[in-house]
Amino acid sequence: PGQTGELFHELTVESLMRVMRDFDASRYSTGVIRQHAERFDTTVFERELNAYIDQAVKIKRKPHP
Repeated sequence: PGQTGELFHELTVESLMRVMRDFDASRYSTGVIRQHAERFDTTVFERELNAYIDQAVKIKRKPHP
């Protein structure tokens, strides 16, 4: 909250309306939001998924005593 978004704890219209009513865009840095969002970029996802798969394959191929 206050960095990359806001949370509302109850899944109700009223709770969402409360958060939206109190929302203040000036509390946010577009740079911080962009940096956070880039963690979920498809390129990053594919790179991390491939690294995970490569590691899993190495473990699977490792001879067991």
